[in-house]
Amino acid sequence: MPGLEDVAREAGVSVSTASRAMSRPSMVAEPTLRRVRGAAERLGFRVNPAARALTTGRSGFFALLVPDLDNPFYAATATAAQDLAGEDGRRVIIAVTGGDPEREAQALAELESQVDGFAIQSPVGSAAALKGVHQRKPVVAINRRVSGLTSFTVDTPGGLGTIYDRLVELGHRAVSYTHLTLPTTPYV
Repeated sequence: MPGLEDVAREAGVSVSTASRAMSRPSMVAEPTLRRVRGAAERLGFRVNPAARALTTGRSGFFALLVPDLDNPFYAATATAAQDLAGEDGRRVIIAVTGGDPEREAQALAELESQVDGFAIQSPVGSAAALKGVHQRKPVVAINRRVSGLTSFTVDTPGGLGTIYDRLVELGHRAVSYTHLTLPTTPYV
């Protein structure tokens, strides 16, 4: 398997220039970038994520913790996260917690050394525990507000009110809404 030194030699550049072209392309002139990428492609060179992590301190992975994948909201968010991360050359590790605080804490502990940060859907752990992880790795809380963390929730009542108003405006008089009841999340 070819190494970065082989790519540099093939492209006629130093190893450090080849490294910059592969990891921080904005720092390399366009003609040099094309030569390095062309050499890498011809040689079949692939960036080694573990080697990159040693030099940058970043794995390129983030973890998305979800209570389950049966709920369409969680499944759709997992798919969207993976698609968006892939566009930026990053990867997502998805962990299913079952909505259990112990499983959530275990997933956070096991994945902390492997990822650059966490996104947690409907976290059930205590605010103190989440903030403790956040002191070491970025944590985003989805569907729960946690003071001190980037967090956001979906405004279901507000959204339903807007939809209802629009349907009435369009002349509809019989409007029905079916609500699926999910377990509540304690907000600490």
